[in-house]
Formats: sequence, structure tokens, C-alpha cells
Amino acid sequence: MELEVLGLKLKIRPEQVDEQISPEEVAEFVRSEGLKIKEQNPRLEEGQIAVLVALDLARNYKLLMSEYRESVHSFKESANSALQYIECE
Repeated sequence: MELEVLGLKLKIRPEQVDEQISPEEVAEFVRSEGLKIKEQNPRLEEGQIAVLVALDLARNYKLLMSEYRESVHSFKESANSALQYIECE
């Protein structure tokens, strides 16, 4: 499968295809994010835009992972509290 993203043609291997999210969806998201940056900074080159998109996606990923870990920790604490309450009864 071949896709074009930010002026680059990319080949996607079959093992990189996810059943939940298609490569086309991912490529369209990256294109959309790149266009937003390009509108704000029309003088940027495609490579610069690509790096800014990557940095923004990495930041968002790190934030989501932090929130996920915090949620799991909170859930575990709540589950332990509930278990202790039940065992005391």
C-alpha cells in the first residue's frame, strides 16, 4: 500500500496495518495536522512541518500515557479501598 503524506510517498507494509485504525485514517490525520501548521506558518518547508507534527503527536502521546497511568493508579487505589471495606464487614 502506498500513501502520500506531507509531500512524501510512503509504502506501508501489510504487518503495519491495524484493523482498528486504517493507514489512510492515520495519513489523513497527519495531513490535517500538517495543514494546520502550514496555515499558521506558510514559509515552513515540508520537512519542518513534518517534525513539528511529530513533536506535537509525541507530546500528546506522552500526555495520554501519563493520564492513563494516573487513571490506572487511581483505579487500583479505589479497588483496594473497596476490597478492604468489604473484608472489614
